Amino acid sequence: MSFDLDHFFILTEPEAPQAELLSSIGLLEGTPRLHPGQGTANRRFFFKNGMLELLYICDRAEAIHGVGRLLRLVDRLQVKNASRFGLVVKSRPESVLNEIPCWDYHPPYLPAGQCFLVGNNSDTLEEPLCIITPMLLPSIPTQPKQVSSFGKLTELHLSVPVATASRPLSLLTQCSLIKLHFSEPHLMEVVFDDKERGNSADLRPHLPLIIHW
Repeated sequence: MSFDLDHFFILTEPEAPQAELLSSIGLLEGTPRLHPGQGTANRRFFFKNGMLELLYICDRAEAIHGVGRLLRLVDRLQVKNASRFGLVVKSRPESVLNEIPCWDYHPPYLPAGQCFLVGNNSDTLEEPLCIITPMLLPSIPTQPKQVSSFGKLTELHLSVPVATASRPLSLLTQCSLIKLHFSEPHLMEVVFDDKERGNSADLRPHLPLIIHW
């Protein structure tokens, strides 16, 4: 199984005020986006090989009852010890997608006939959502034209409170950039440019996120 990381997200409170923290350390914000039918919107931060998305509920009823209800986004914000993270990967042509236990997700904001594949661990709230982008969907464009000075993501460490990973999480984290850490509180640590500048920012308690560059 072979994947490349497309982007990753963190669920936040409405309007994602934590975005200001990311801007303050040098990440550049792109254009926000609404997700019709899913009840969410985002604020997006781009770098050379991906994007960090702060995702939030903008229509609670739609998030609970709409096409994205099986993502259980509202539950992930309310249930103690639930993961607020999501991993979104692209499959390489040689990947055999039918090896992944998943369900098809057809949000109305995708082109007709295309869908995301969502790992069937979506009901395991202690694990991050595991999502595969449509193979025909173009990569998310790099915005803004001047990408952040952080450059390239070189490592993504994800701590989870479970002792073993479900099959979807285990398969998606075969992506070379992602490292799982078990039986630890929810935390994401991202490394840009192999920490060449020797800087770090711990954004807790506002976000379960530490950034090294």
